[in-house]
Amino acid sequence: MGSLWLGNAAYLYLSVSFIQMLKALSPVAVFTLGCVMGKERYSHAMISIMCAISLGVAVASFGEIKFVPSGVIYQLSSIVTESIRVLMVQIILQEGNAFSALFMGAQVTALNVEGYAIAFAGVTCYNYMKLHSTEHQQEQDLNDNLSVSLKSESNASRPLLKEPENFLDEDAGNIDSV
Repeated sequence: MGSLWLGNAAYLYLSVSFIQMLKALSPVAVFTLGCVMGKERYSHAMISIMCAISLGVAVASFGEIKFVPSGVIYQLSSIVTESIRVLMVQIILQEGNAFSALFMGAQVTALNVEGYAIAFAGVTCYNYMKLHSTEHQQEQDLNDNLSVSLKSESNASRPLLKEPENFLDEDAGNIDSV
C-alpha cells in the first residue's frame, strides 16, 4: 500500500517519463535488499550490472528539466517499499505457504474483505430502507387520494341529499298554504 501511495504522490512533482526512468532502479533495490536480508548472493557480476543500471539512471536524471527532490524521494521510497513486498512474497513462497502468498500477491487482505463486507451491508440496508420508505410513501399517497376521493364523493352527494329535504320542506310549506 505504501508503494501505491508514494508512487502516486511522485506524479504530483515529476514527469511521467522521469518516473518511468526511476522505476528502472527497481531491480537494483530488490537485489540490494535481497543481499541485506540474505535472500540474494553477492557477486561481482551482479554488482557490475546493478552499477550499470544505476549509472544509466543517474546520467538520464542529470538532464531532467523538472527535477524536484521531494518527488524523487517519494518515487525512490515507493521503489523500496515495493522491493520489500517482492522479497516478502519470495520468502513466503520459499517457505511453501502458497495460500498466504496468494493474498500478498493479489494485494487483497482480510481488512479489504472486511471493508467490502461492511460496504455491502451498508448498501443493502440503505436499499432496504429506501424500498420500505417508498412503499410507505406510496401507501400514504394512496390513502390520501382515497380520502380525498371519498370526501369529494361525500361532498357531491350532500347536495343531492339536501335537495329532497328542501323539496319536502317546500312541499310541506305548499301544503300548509293550500
